[in-house]
Amino acid sequence: MFALHIWMDYAWLVLVSFLSSRGKVFLSNKRYKIGMIGINAVLIYFGITFILQAKI
Repeated sequence: MFALHIWMDYAWLVLVSFLSSRGKVFLSNKRYKIGMIGINAVLIYFGITFILQAKI
């Protein structure tokens, strides 16, 4: 079980590094900015809902 888990960690890291190196070609500056705006919007939404649901 441990050996399989470690192997899957390495496989995941290789996949992520491969996709990130290929992502440079896919992401133009405009697409990167749009993606960052989308991710920031989601983070702001979760932050606001977390604060509003906090029981003080």
